[in-house]
Amino acid sequence: MSSGKKIRIKLQGAYPYPPADKPLNTLTIHEKLMKVGRHMPCSQKVPTSSSGQCDCVGWKPNPAGSSRADSCSCGHRLSSHGGIQDEDFNRRLDIAMKIDKYLKDKNKLLDFAYEDDERLKQSEEENAPSVEYPEGLPEDLEFRCITNDNTRENLILLTNLKKVFATQLPNMPKHYIARLTYDKAHYSVVLIRPTNTGNKMSKVIGGITYRPFPEQKFAEIVFCAIDAQEQVRGHGSRLMNYFKDYIRATSDIQHFMTYADDLAVGFFKKNGFTTEIDLDQGVWVGYIKDYTGGTLMQCSMLPRIKYVHVKKILEAQRQAIKKKLEERYTSAKVYPGLQQFKEGAQHIDPMEVPGIKESGWTAQMEDQAKQTKHLPHYPVMVTVLQALRNHRYAWPFQEPVNAEIVPDYYHIIKNPMDLQTLKQNMENDKYPTIHEFSNDAQRIFDNARQYNSPSTIYVKAADELEEFFWNKLYEEGVREGSIDKQKLGSACFAPKKE
Repeated sequence: MSSGKKIRIKLQGAYPYPPADKPLNTLTIHEKLMKVGRHMPCSQKVPTSSSGQCDCVGWKPNPAGSSRADSCSCGHRLSSHGGIQDEDFNRRLDIAMKIDKYLKDKNKLLDFAYEDDERLKQSEEENAPSVEYPEGLPEDLEFRCITNDNTRENLILLTNLKKVFATQLPNMPKHYIARLTYDKAHYSVVLIRPTNTGNKMSKVIGGITYRPFPEQKFAEIVFCAIDAQEQVRGHGSRLMNYFKDYIRATSDIQHFMTYADDLAVGFFKKNGFTTEIDLDQGVWVGYIKDYTGGTLMQCSMLPRIKYVHVKKILEAQRQAIKKKLEERYTSAKVYPGLQQFKEGAQHIDPMEVPGIKESGWTAQMEDQAKQTKHLPHYPVMVTVLQALRNHRYAWPFQEPVNAEIVPDYYHIIKNPMDLQTLKQNMENDKYPTIHEFSNDAQRIFDNARQYNSPSTIYVKAADELEEFFWNKLYEEGVREGSIDKQKLGSACFAPKKE
């Protein structure tokens, strides 16, 4: 049999194994599954097996007489051998195609019993994503990117990671943590301390569990935690930086979304997340899970930044700025004292003071410094409105209603209001008191109930958001004078309770 001849052998009269040199764009999905499946262990559970799952290490065509043409010699279907088409499937397929070419050169393409572990290992190493470890990572720690592939090692690591999450996230139900950690649609980047002591497994220091949405180009971080004894060593930031670089190296994902509890908001902000959500709602609404009491946060990766080098980059920038300042001020000229006051002057033009003009100072700068940018209650309005816009039921009210989509809306609603307009009014200082601010916010909810039927999702969203709004005002120190949902009056402030 010539190795250069295109071979097409019938597997039980139905599915031919594709040639090694068949172009990728011409492979059918079934042919892709066969190429990947022959190198992937079976994922089916077998109670009688010592490991609890099928011992088959790769798909092999079943002998004649099988009820299904694509079933493996182990008796399970082809899809049980790496058939999950996740974000890593294309990488496994690329490896499988290179191995097929190697097998073809050795005339072993159709020898499904042939094994060459060294070549397989070499192919995996050649195709592994190139992600550097964060600088300063202790030699006794390493990162691993895993999912529930039914292998014993990964299941043990996921179990230990689940324990870290359960300990560090006490308000999260344990069964919910377990379900998502083991879910095969979720992946985990795990920080571990390996050990070679007997059969003792590596210790899990912490990790991030996430769910990718490749078509939407974003991923949801569902859990992120570091063991309490390791937190002060900076492993949390190292983990997040490595996670970002790994995701960028292995996928087209550009954004992350997460719900952070009050204790985690600071950590996420430190690592590039923000509560200002500017990612188009069509990308993520309906995909991520909602958490009551959490703060929705977003992170968009910068394409030219190597996140494991962020500390080094920032230090280089700091040194560059410091150098520029030294160049500017080391040759500063020392001027003699002002003689005008000795001569009886009561006032002089600041621009006549030697060095003032050279410094770039202007009278307008002084006026601006004396002005208060916003009203005293502006910070409270910012906090409340930001929380309102991030609420899971805020999506119908983010922007003004489009008259082209809802033609009769402005015939019925004479005083429209939305969160975008509310923010613009706030930034322009159109709310001299909380009374006017809360009045406009209330109008959003009232308009929704006026235009929509009570049974619609819009009325439900208005009711939920209204209750959240008033509770948030109270949390921020606003105490009701005659303010209530029926009749708004003046509001006063009370010191916010710590």
